[in-house]
Amino acid sequence: TLHRPSIQAHKARVLPDIKTLRMHYSNCKAYNADFDGDEMNAHFPQCELSRAEASVLACTENQYLVPKDGTPLAGLIQDHMVAGVALTIRGRF
Repeated sequence: TLHRPSIQAHKARVLPDIKTLRMHYSNCKAYNADFDGDEMNAHFPQCELSRAEASVLACTENQYLVPKDGTPLAGLIQDHMVAGVALTIRGRF
């Protein structure tokens, strides 16, 4: 789905021998990513003006809430939530 939060500017880090895009789990909600073979595209700003525009308007740090309903955009998902529960069970460790 194409909506404002699905277009964000990230700082890229090139990893040796890796040919896939990776992102932090907390950004999955914005892209509706569920790790079932989703496709993403990357576009790179070509000039200083477009890089500045992306860093101000579309950076992930400025995307706090979903414009449609005001719910939080970033958050914990899947294994992060399970780990949080497992670590807080009394008598676990």
